[in-house]
Amino acid sequence: MAMARLEEEFVYLLTHYKQEVLSFRSTEDGSVEDFSSRSSSFNEEQLEGKATPNNISGGPEYFVPDLIQPGALSAVKFIAKFMFLYGYDKECCQAYINSRQSATDEYFGSLGLENLSIEELMNTSWNRMNSLIKRWNWAIMVFLRVYLVSEKRFSKHVFGELSVSTADLCFSEISFNSVIQLLSFYVSVAIGPPKTEKAF
Repeated sequence: MAMARLEEEFVYLLTHYKQEVLSFRSTEDGSVEDFSSRSSSFNEEQLEGKATPNNISGGPEYFVPDLIQPGALSAVKFIAKFMFLYGYDKECCQAYINSRQSATDEYFGSLGLENLSIEELMNTSWNRMNSLIKRWNWAIMVFLRVYLVSEKRFSKHVFGELSVSTADLCFSEISFNSVIQLLSFYVSVAIGPPKTEKAF
């Protein structure tokens, strides 16, 4: 009973104190138009004293954000350590994965991508297709270089001192579905018939 209450507190901290990560949008051609909410936190190199910001495609410099409010991180780490100590490591990891997957899905949805079927892509003009490809290229770059870098760092903060392999496993579980969704667009484009507009 006590451990179940502790797990509930763990989930509460992860969900209630998560950061509102980024607020931005892309233009129709896929370029970044606005990045209105920047975090003062840094990527892994900066944590080691190297002032190297995260740069996306030669554009403006973006800093990797924290995914939880700083004051809650120590409590999250303490609960994780306590649960591992008393043999509740699987329950702890699953609670963490579920909480972070929900946050990742929410962030992925904020990218505003159109998830078209193969049939819909086949009936799309080349100009429209080109615009979609640019938008997805932009999205995958932002998602991989900004959000997933933050997600991996967060997993290491929570579990790294307990088990590096656990931190890596949690990160893989959290990011898997979103990465597959991103790649599925390119698969759909690749298996569709070539468009005659490409030849001119």
